[in-house]
Amino acid sequence: MGVLVATGPAAGNRIPVDYEPLVFGRSERGNGTLGDDPELSRRHACLSLLEPGRALVEDLDSTNGTFVNDRRIDAPTIVRAGDVIRIGNTTLHVVEP
Repeated sequence: MGVLVATGPAAGNRIPVDYEPLVFGRSERGNGTLGDDPELSRRHACLSLLEPGRALVEDLDSTNGTFVNDRRIDAPTIVRAGDVIRIGNTTLHVVEP
């Protein structure tokens, strides 16, 4: 499973998601910065694989929130291929490998 960065500074990148939580934020390194998206909180959200075909996204008390399918989430939320996650100026499409 992974995410395809549809909009934002890292648009076009594909980021793999596995069982190790992937944290998105300004203070992260590598894929977690989403191309230095300026609208990310220092630690904005995390995404991790639960099992093949299902991942868990969680907002980490970010300033601007985390959205799944255009709804702001306030609790850990399961996502599957076809779902859309928005954090900062970045839109991520959840895709199968």
